[in-house]
Amino acid sequence: MESTSGATVCIPENEGTRGAFQEIAPYASTSEELEYGDFLPTAIEAAIRGANLHIAIFSERYAESPWCLEELSLMVKSGVKIVPIFYYVEPSDLRYVAQGKGKYVAAFNKHEKKCRYKPEKLQEWKRALSDVSFYIGQIIKNNGDEMRLFKNIVNIVLKEIQHVPLMVAKHPIGLNEAVEDFENALQLVPGDQSVQIVGIWGMGGSGKTTLAKELYNRRSSSMERSCFIFDIREAKGALQKKQSELLKGLGVNEPVDNIEQGKAILARLLRSFRVLIVMDDVDHVDQLDAFLPV
Repeated sequence: MESTSGATVCIPENEGTRGAFQEIAPYASTSEELEYGDFLPTAIEAAIRGANLHIAIFSERYAESPWCLEELSLMVKSGVKIVPIFYYVEPSDLRYVAQGKGKYVAAFNKHEKKCRYKPEKLQEWKRALSDVSFYIGQIIKNNGDEMRLFKNIVNIVLKEIQHVPLMVAKHPIGLNEAVEDFENALQLVPGDQSVQIVGIWGMGGSGKTTLAKELYNRRSSSMERSCFIFDIREAKGALQKKQSELLKGLGVNEPVDNIEQGKAILARLLRSFRVLIVMDDVDHVDQLDAFLPV
């Protein structure tokens, strides 16, 4: 299992699937980061309860693991959105295990024979499997499908955990009308692949950042990647660090050794995805060049 600030992911032991999930790494808090002395079940439960998205990957041997079954039960109890991936299994293998049907029956028969878990616990796990079988997810059953479908799941995760609304203002009087006027002026068209660079200029304290944050909150969910970078002006002489911050916010966990390398990575990203980048407090054209190499 890997847990992120916005998602928990149960990953089957498969190097291909783990490689596909490296894009989530900037958000991940893995078992390597747990403190020595932590009680592992408690730490895992805390990670699951603290997430706002769960992904459960059901492989053929999933039900052999009491850990995975217990984690799934915790996910269901949390009431948080669950995205299932059926990895060479069918939803029916989960749905009908209580009726003695499907690929997971043998695993549950072994659990029952070992008598390590109470019948109530086994029934709880079966109910969790049945519940999740009705959720919309992804089915993988052909060789070569793995990377494409896992990339789709990665994009779902990034979209869910990146779009946490920014705090705009306690008393946003007239903000809605101002944002609507601004959007009309931008003429943003859904699905438009062109590049738009727009600046908001005005006196200090006139509400530029508030307007930009509200626009970001409204538009970021329609983009594949998005990031709001604050205090650009204060980064003079440290643009490379800000580039790394931007890349991490966009889901890229690559080291940046110099500004030119950062520009190259950003250019590649901007060619591959629909991206919304908001830069706050820009006061020099070099900053635009470093962050928007288009």
